[in-house]
Amino acid sequence: MAVEGDEYDVRECQAVDGAGTMIGALFGGIFPTTVYIASVGSKWMGAGRGYSILNGIVYAAAAMFGLIAAMAEIIPVAVIAPILVFVGISMVSTAFQNNHTKYYPAVAIAMLPYFANYIMTNFQGDAGDIVQELSTGIIPLGEGAMFTGIVLGAVTAFITDKHFGKAAIFSLIGALLSFLGFMHASELQVAAAPDFMAGYLLLAGLFSYYYLRQEKAVQRETLDTLPSEKTKIS
Repeated sequence: MAVEGDEYDVRECQAVDGAGTMIGALFGGIFPTTVYIASVGSKWMGAGRGYSILNGIVYAAAAMFGLIAAMAEIIPVAVIAPILVFVGISMVSTAFQNNHTKYYPAVAIAMLPYFANYIMTNFQGDAGDIVQELSTGIIPLGEGAMFTGIVLGAVTAFITDKHFGKAAIFSLIGALLSFLGFMHASELQVAAAPDFMAGYLLLAGLFSYYYLRQEKAVQRETLDTLPSEKTKIS
């Protein structure tokens, strides 16, 4: 939203969402309160405070009178799907529009885990075997897509800028998250995805090597630009 011109205090948003979730839980609410994901698309359409107020009124009335189930039956999926597509397009296009072209590969790579997660979650039962046969990487890439997208996107961006030290740090973070099951695993446990952890550790070692080479090159350039002792005396 900052990219679209609206500045929000992240801590305030998290505090309000947390308070709303706890208050809702006291009244039997099982879903957490969260920032509305369609903010970018709504901003494009000129929505303001009234949009959020109307949203609250409609949902409150529908919930109190038990209309949500009825509305879900009355409104066909074909009507809802284009709205979700528009939301997705607005978010993806904003990610590309407000980044330098050199970061386009990082944006695209960060989206791959979500695409894999979409494919994975839309197959159930025996269909999962079909996905596995298409590519053995779809399911582990889609598990923990949020963390995987952040790690892979950050690593790609740092490689683009030749910040190999930071790329190594994020690779180590990826190794830790894979070890604990936050990424590339179906559940949280110790040594959940050791093969992926090993892969991230290898990447961290490779980036560390290039970082050290880079630092040595900088030091040599610095020494070459310093005036020699004889020049100083003369």
